[in-house]
Amino acid sequence: MKRHPALQDLSRDHQLLLLQCRQIRWLQEGDHRAHDADATLRNFLAYWEADGRVHIEEEEAVLLPHLRGNDERLDSYSDAVIAEHAMFMREVAGICADPTDVHRLYALGGLLEQHARFEERIVFETTQAVLSAADLDALWSASIAFREVRRGADRIGARGGSSCVVKKR
Repeated sequence: MKRHPALQDLSRDHQLLLLQCRQIRWLQEGDHRAHDADATLRNFLAYWEADGRVHIEEEEAVLLPHLRGNDERLDSYSDAVIAEHAMFMREVAGICADPTDVHRLYALGGLLEQHARFEERIVFETTQAVLSAADLDALWSASIAFREVRRGADRIGARGGSSCVVKKR
């Protein structure tokens, strides 16, 4: 199913996350495309501070409140997403406390990949099937308003359907 514009920027965030997860997996597997452990960790933490943490904030402040009360499945998925977000925050804090524990980074990478795929394949698909056009438009407006405050003008999807995920030059 084509992603509704209300969810497109969150989906693009997931693409950025999956690129980080791929780098972590390559490092774990000893793939020749992997960066060294220090670079992988440094890149992941920079991604987390710039995008990952704010993505979680947007989902919890904007997406999940729009899902609750519309469908039992969405309520259940929202609970699961919140629990996983809390775990990710704890794990990132643990990695920051001991950046030499590369196995913790490997485990987190796998969990984050599963989480992004769960949201894309289950949560977002159900959201599009359950929410009305008016509810999706309200979600879209709330997402853009959040991004205007927390992401900056260069990271906000446009109402015309295009997005400015890549920074403007």
